[in-house]
Amino acid sequence: MLWNRCFVPTCVIATMFTIPTLPAEDVTVPSRFSKLELGPDTTRIVGPLNKYGYPDYARALDAELAEGVGRDENFWALMWPAVGNAERSREDYLRAVEQRLNIQISREPRLMTGSQIGVAPFSANPRSELDTAATPWSRADAPELAAWLDENADNLNEVHAAALRPKAYAPLVYNSEDSVTLAAILLPHVQMQRQVARVLAARAMLRINDGDMDGAWSDITDIYRIAAHTERGFTLIEQLVGYAMRQIAQTAMVQWLAHADLSADELEARWTELKPLLPVDSLARSIEGERYLYLDTVCLMLSGRSDADAAMSLFELDAVVLATDDSLPAGEVDRTRTARQAMIKLILAGADVNETLRYGNVVYDELAAAMDQPTHGERAALLADIEQRVSENAAITKDTGELLKAYFLSGREAAQQVPARVLVGLLTPAITQCEVAQTRVQANAACLEAAFAAKSFAIEHGRLPTSLNEIINSGRPQPTDPFTGDALKFRADAESVTIYSVGRNGVDDAGQPQGNSPQADDLPTRLNLAR
Repeated sequence: MLWNRCFVPTCVIATMFTIPTLPAEDVTVPSRFSKLELGPDTTRIVGPLNKYGYPDYARALDAELAEGVGRDENFWALMWPAVGNAERSREDYLRAVEQRLNIQISREPRLMTGSQIGVAPFSANPRSELDTAATPWSRADAPELAAWLDENADNLNEVHAAALRPKAYAPLVYNSEDSVTLAAILLPHVQMQRQVARVLAARAMLRINDGDMDGAWSDITDIYRIAAHTERGFTLIEQLVGYAMRQIAQTAMVQWLAHADLSADELEARWTELKPLLPVDSLARSIEGERYLYLDTVCLMLSGRSDADAAMSLFELDAVVLATDDSLPAGEVDRTRTARQAMIKLILAGADVNETLRYGNVVYDELAAAMDQPTHGERAALLADIEQRVSENAAITKDTGELLKAYFLSGREAAQQVPARVLVGLLTPAITQCEVAQTRVQANAACLEAAFAAKSFAIEHGRLPTSLNEIINSGRPQPTDPFTGDALKFRADAESVTIYSVGRNGVDDAGQPQGNSPQADDLPTRLNLAR
């Protein structure tokens, strides 16, 4: 497997990736780095340059993200004030964000988390075992939560206003002027969006119970809009958080659909509003941000800006792997880790920066091309081949003997590629898993569209459809499973219909989702219309 970096919790990004740098006066750029070639096959961009002579990727990407986003149309310019200092960020970070966006942020959280008031609006309530983000509930079921939502109504109204904005730009803020690297970018605002989604879903479920279907619709569609804004960042993490929010919205929307008492025309108008909120961008866009992170890290490590021990903090996963390797006797873990790190440092010391950059660019070009394929099957086939090669690259860092053999006992050209193979193997994210997450989002959207069609059929005919063919024959398009390209699966009983994708394994598990059995991974959308 590739290093699963894309699933690192956002709240610890800064801890894992911030690399201390030497004061400017102590920096000595090695002669090999002075031969850096600026261009599309090496550095990708040629400017702006930082004081060390290589591209300032943080500033270049920040300018790209900010282009064309005015303050009054920027989601984050309203969202940050609405939630306040939700993640307890440092004062210097908050001041930097305020200056860049021309806003003011409360130093205390404004939209408090459920745990702060002793209830959990996004998971099973410990007192009633009621999932308040997925099931309609009454004020009597969770009075503290209901009171909390009432008290935070103004804050949630600000969240709503932010969600309606058309664009999103969050400034890239780093630790200091001497650490202006993508590896040092802080993203504390991202993880909070998942909590916002859960809170909005909880209020939507309360509103459904109270008969406020318009209010519930507003809350649920806001989740989709906020997910899309979050996904516009430069990292895979931001896209994955957006995907998680879409799952929260999907569950809530199915409840809304089950309880909605609308005419066929009214339901169609709702679908017309929702449909543009469902598509997600290809991960190819985020791969470009990951490419910048790779190139920036290579330049950081090979320029002399970081001491070797600090640079090796990027490989801490190896220490975790070693620590859980039961085959190693006591005391061998530290010795093995030290030996391998020493070997990696030696190899990197002789690296050709241009060769290392070129090798990485080829891999990222392949990843982007794979993600641009139109079907899951085509994407998965290409990614499997890339993953195999990158996994082999990562494997040589886990065996000092293999690392020695690859570097010292191979031909000159092959030896020059070893540093690049090491870094690509350790820094390339798990795109295969991210692609599956993207396809799951697409499958859920297809199931939701079919559920709207089933609801419309029930309104027009006074009964549930008994098959997908009945929906298709009424003029609806064929609902397709993006995992297989075949029709979605359909099950019906007297009270409900279940429409589902067969998921990654491609096997019809009778609508059973992950967790219900060891092999099952269907993606069911169950619409209960017995109201």
